[in-house]
Amino acid sequence: MSIILFIFISIALLIFFSTSSAEMLGLSAAEVTIDNIRFKAIQQLNSQGRAAKLKNLNKDAVEFLKKSLLVCIGGGLLLTLLMLQPLGIYSAVFFLIALACVVIVAEASINHEYKKWQSDMVLGLPALVDFLPAFLETPSITTREALRNVIPFLSEPLRGEMERCVSAIERTGKAAQELLGLSSRVRDPVMEAVCTRLATTWDTTITPNLFQDLREEMVIVQEMAIAKSISKKKGLFVLVALVGITGLGILAGIPVFINIFKSASAGFGG
Repeated sequence: MSIILFIFISIALLIFFSTSSAEMLGLSAAEVTIDNIRFKAIQQLNSQGRAAKLKNLNKDAVEFLKKSLLVCIGGGLLLTLLMLQPLGIYSAVFFLIALACVVIVAEASINHEYKKWQSDMVLGLPALVDFLPAFLETPSITTREALRNVIPFLSEPLRGEMERCVSAIERTGKAAQELLGLSSRVRDPVMEAVCTRLATTWDTTITPNLFQDLREEMVIVQEMAIAKSISKKKGLFVLVALVGITGLGILAGIPVFINIFKSASAGFGG
């Protein structure tokens, strides 16, 4: 045990002296270390396409980092307290593991929210395809006017995105750029088909049949939504089962961990 304590103190002193120059700038070693970790974490969350996802969600990496930190600290403390009686001070390893998983949890949260946003956008398309032909049947009405009339009937977030898109087109006059830009953000073939047809017929009068062939795809979208709902319920039952099995495994493995830690301590002369 004395050797472990010596190693811990040596590492702490090394970190302190390696960052002691920061004291001249009015910053403590702990502040510099925390700031560096925070910077690296935010940099990681803003890399490899995650920045685009955050932009679509109108959120930033700091927000997700704070939420994941709270979740990991709470979960780590809970596991530490649960294991404190059988493992003693060694139960703190659960808290350290939880802290190490902060960026992973934040990244998973970003991907989850983006997929939900993407799914909700696509789920709003059946209403657009159903209502748009009805407005196009009005004589001399353009696609622009028909879409403006359809927007109030759409669900969020598609309604808000379409409102912003129409407003941007009215300011810039670049229908193709705005609509295809929206399509590229959603990354779905059905959304791409709808936006492409809207862009190419923006200021023209067209027949309602232009969107007729998309009705079959809308049926597929609705069927997929139902399938996802069912799979989520099944996934919940599986999760509950896994939690139960994991709990039993931890309880059964506690004596093994205790013996391992005792053997390790004895090996170091503790």
